[in-house]
Amino acid sequence: MCNKKRVLYVYVLHSLEDLGLYIGFSTDLKRRMAEHKHCMSSATKHRGPWKLIYYEAYVDQRDAKGRGWPQNALRHSFGSYHLAQFNDAAKLALEMGNSPATIFRHYRQLVKPKDAERYWKIAPAPVGKKLVAFAAQSA
Repeated sequence: MCNKKRVLYVYVLHSLEDLGLYIGFSTDLKRRMAEHKHCMSSATKHRGPWKLIYYEAYVDQRDAKGRGWPQNALRHSFGSYHLAQFNDAAKLALEMGNSPATIFRHYRQLVKPKDAERYWKIAPAPVGKKLVAFAAQSA
């Protein structure tokens, strides 16, 4: 008898409401995205709508659980690349809930402008390259 392993997805959502990020895990990514969309998740229902910006699939759950980022890694990346690309510390301070002095102290000159430009062009793979193709949503 063959042991069929379930795939575990690690995914990142971007809030279109407060611009924050949410990292989640699920064995059924399509179902979980529907739960986020219809405010059925207590973790995200107050901060939507959400956009799926990244996901990875794992057959070994230990690998998926170990995939987590260090605390605030995404926040620090966002701050560093945003400041390098848009050069607006006051706006970034407002978005991140910090003072402009804190932004300069922690995020200035950590990323080169060319790297920031490449970072902000990151996009999901074309449909043909996804591990799971989702059906088009009806309005």
